[in-house]
Amino acid sequence: MSPLIEIKDLSYAYPDGNLALENVSLEVEEGDCIGLIGPNGAGKSTLLLHMNGILHGNNQILIEGMEITPETICQVREKVALVFQDPEHQLFMPSVYEDVAFGPVNMGWSKDKVNWQVDLALQEVDMLSAKHRSSHHLSFGEKKRISLATVLSMKPKILVLDEPSSNLDPKHRWELIDLLKNLNITKLIATHDLELVSILCNKVAILNRGLLKAFGPASEILSNKDLLVSYDLAKP
Repeated sequence: MSPLIEIKDLSYAYPDGNLALENVSLEVEEGDCIGLIGPNGAGKSTLLLHMNGILHGNNQILIEGMEITPETICQVREKVALVFQDPEHQLFMPSVYEDVAFGPVNMGWSKDKVNWQVDLALQEVDMLSAKHRSSHHLSFGEKKRISLATVLSMKPKILVLDEPSSNLDPKHRWELIDLLKNLNITKLIATHDLELVSILCNKVAILNRGLLKAFGPASEILSNKDLLVSYDLAKP
């Protein structure tokens, strides 16, 4: 079978000329949970933003064999859902219901289907009781959950998360880890949280200065102390 995601020689430079990614090639199988780790500035977030066409480098990215192009971008975004690090970048409607319904409504679904998917997504993140509240009056941890619900409501095949556990207190961090663990969906997670990676991910990719330095089973990568130390991911 072909990989669910295939990245071929992805390179990307920002407008100031800074090369953020250089010749990155990566394959993701259906059901994988990939941890993207590396120091600040490694290119993790930049790579994630290519997954649904927010950024487009000198590359070929295939989602279920379909190249990301202006003509396929709508289909790609139905398959690949991106959850930003800051929930304030994801929540902009007056109520939780409207935030979670935004995607399904814009996909042209019927009112009944939209309502069903909103309730289902909120149940998945244990936030159905907040359905009619204002998203902006929720706690940070609750906003993280609602941000996740806004993409789950569209029934994506691939979930892409940027630093999902950042700025969460220990209780809400563990709740989020448990939630993600129970989601039966292909996931790519960019994070500095190696404990989260060890719990959730079956494979790990190390990025450093835009280069893919290692990729393999999580147990092998995370147990290789010399490798982690060389990229400032563990103490010497």
